[in-house]
Amino acid sequence: MPAFSLIRPAAPAIIDRTKEKCRIMTEHLDAGVYAASPEDVAQRLNPPPRADGRDTITALIITCDSETTIRQCMESVAWCDEIIVVVDPRSTDATERIVREFTDRVFFNEFTSDGLQRNFAIPKASCEWILVVDSDEIITAELRDDIIKRLRDNSGFDAFSLLRIAYFLGKPIKRCGWGRESQLRLFRRDKGRYDTRRIHAGVHVNGPAGRIDSFMLHNTIRDLRGYLNRFNDFTSWSSADLWDKGRRSGTLAIVVRPIMRFIKLYFLKLGFLEGRRGLLLCGFAAFNVFSKYAKLWEIQQNAQKDARP
Repeated sequence: MPAFSLIRPAAPAIIDRTKEKCRIMTEHLDAGVYAASPEDVAQRLNPPPRADGRDTITALIITCDSETTIRQCMESVAWCDEIIVVVDPRSTDATERIVREFTDRVFFNEFTSDGLQRNFAIPKASCEWILVVDSDEIITAELRDDIIKRLRDNSGFDAFSLLRIAYFLGKPIKRCGWGRESQLRLFRRDKGRYDTRRIHAGVHVNGPAGRIDSFMLHNTIRDLRGYLNRFNDFTSWSSADLWDKGRRSGTLAIVVRPIMRFIKLYFLKLGFLEGRRGLLLCGFAAFNVFSKYAKLWEIQQNAQKDARP
């Protein structure tokens, strides 16, 4: 008998499993490369058992200093098969202690970009689907039931947009451009990745997307003190994103754009019907535009100084 015939070929199942392991270990993300650890590979190859005949779901949350909202958020996703939380190590409040009451899948990664922070977490998920939730959002019972039904029905979609109701100072806002906002937040783990924007990053899904007509709740601005504390970071990130996209600023942009934003939201989007909250919201939106274009102008000035011989 020839010597080579003594070598027993590997079983197809072993070959397929090895290929999957190699694919996970070398997974490339468009918005940055994160190599999966051996523990992540083990989670992916041995996912939790399915519940109720549906695909399994990982809730993914990124957070920093959100002790006032994170408990409600965690309670609203406790039904998911897995919860992964990425905490910015600069967080100083009780956020970490609270999230550890619900999950031991807690990771630390310094925030540099909204999209990169989420892309850091996605390869660590062991379930088939990812449900992305902000730390100030709540998944309602109705939305939970509709998500479970859609995944059980196996509708052929690779992603779903969810509707969102935003709250401003404790009350829902239906106008000012905030009514029935749609967010793509549920997608197959291996089909979706985020872009690299520092704030309000979008997810890109390789496949068809549907929509679930139930709402999540977004407690976006609970009090003005907290909002203004975050305002400086948000406008700085927004101006940096504009610079990266090749946008530039000048007197016209700094003066006209905020005025146009206020007119659009307060009058055309019927913000005046929201009373004083509408006035405050539209005023802050205009000031947001003013600040980010002023900071974009500052970036330009600094770049010109650096470019001088």
